[in-house]
Amino acid sequence: MPKMQESHNYGPRNMQDFYCEFPEFLWGPGLLISVLRFVTNVPAVAKYIAAHNMATYGLADTATFIAFAVMLAFATHGWYATFADQKRQFQDFDAKHSRKPGEKPSAYIDRDPPTAGAIRTVAALVSSIVYAFVPFAPPTTSWPVFIGWTMAVAVYWDLHFFVVHKTVHENAWLYKHIHKLHHSHKQSGPFSAYFVTYQSNFLTEQLVVIIAAALGCPRDVFTWSMYWGTLGTYVEHGGHDLADVRLAPLPVTFAQLSTILSPWSLVLGGESPGMHDWHHEKFFTNYALSFSYLDKLFGTFHPGRVPGEAIGLAHPRAAKKIDATPATPAVLEGMASCDAIADVIGSQPAFQPKVWHSAPVWRSVPAPCEALDLDETCTDSE
Repeated sequence: MPKMQESHNYGPRNMQDFYCEFPEFLWGPGLLISVLRFVTNVPAVAKYIAAHNMATYGLADTATFIAFAVMLAFATHGWYATFADQKRQFQDFDAKHSRKPGEKPSAYIDRDPPTAGAIRTVAALVSSIVYAFVPFAPPTTSWPVFIGWTMAVAVYWDLHFFVVHKTVHENAWLYKHIHKLHHSHKQSGPFSAYFVTYQSNFLTEQLVVIIAAALGCPRDVFTWSMYWGTLGTYVEHGGHDLADVRLAPLPVTFAQLSTILSPWSLVLGGESPGMHDWHHEKFFTNYALSFSYLDKLFGTFHPGRVPGEAIGLAHPRAAKKIDATPATPAVLEGMASCDAIADVIGSQPAFQPKVWHSAPVWRSVPAPCEALDLDETCTDSE
């Protein structure tokens, strides 16, 4: 059996040990709940809430969502372990030179059990208890209003996520203390989605929910966004391309269903698992959550990995490639000072000799590689 390139099985192995080592997952939500209760009881705020018939999400509905999200994480992991076709696999899970000639590449099911990832995922999702104390506007009463609000929340969440995500990647201190942990999973899986610090979970999810609620987000729009979005983030981190997986008995594929439920992606461009998988390993590309237009606008877009290519398997969708602006000499010179980043040029044969970045993304990186600790997390995984 080849040696695994990466294990997701480091960290506390049970909830008690996890909370002892990371108490911020207890006091963080507790502090946020206290702030929410204080603010919503300020007379002017309470009057506004009452005048707009707003009501908190409540413990029962919040607990239902948490239970759903936890079970969905394990169910998604189980689906990949049972049904994931290696032709859809983005990365080679085996350590370099560890596979003997003629030996089959390791599949998702061959990886170490992601115990620590599952534990942190549960803790992060349990911290969603804060939503019980967030007041939302009444449910929508028409499809146009529901669709309009759903689009607005999706677009704002993507923008918010892009700004925060790009900022923590390009600031050494923020990256180290907020986001570096998430990128310890360079070969991501479903339990990588919530393999985050509490600070990161607050900045990229809970703060978004609070802002959306303050702006009048209806209760049913929040519910839909969380349930569908949770599945979306598990798939985005799943390490496999599920675009053409048929969802029997429905006559559609997963990609088609995603487009139907988020038609604005036809205009804004969709963020695919292959794009996010590339980001997990290469760092300074594909910062967006749901759409690709911001990465294209800021010069940080990359079309992502080709499924099956890393392990020598062809996939029907692999033939189509997207061209992009080649790197300039100035960009290459800036990259030469950091071997850890230099492999971003594209170590996969299908992408050579193109480089999928424009100059601004590299010039915007303010900190040297050593300050970002990229020697630990930006290594060549081939």
